[in-house]
Amino acid sequence: MKHNGHKECYGDMYPDALHFRPDARMAGKVFSCELDTAGGVGRSKREIAVDIAARDDCQRCSEFQACYQLSVGKMVLESTIATE
Repeated sequence: MKHNGHKECYGDMYPDALHFRPDARMAGKVFSCELDTAGGVGRSKREIAVDIAARDDCQRCSEFQACYQLSVGKMVLESTIATE
């Protein structure tokens, strides 16, 4: 995504839900997740993580509110498309 004068991380707090990779950590700037498979069938581990230091950095940013709204909007749209 082009950031048009914004910080490189703008709008990227959450991992990309469209390009999911099983058995690999998917990371945004603040939130990450990992969904491992059990021999290719079902899930053996579902894990999310929050990088508190990154979250604190985000909250100090002057663009935090707009970045958060964009990040959530992207996540909702990606999640909707990914489940179709």
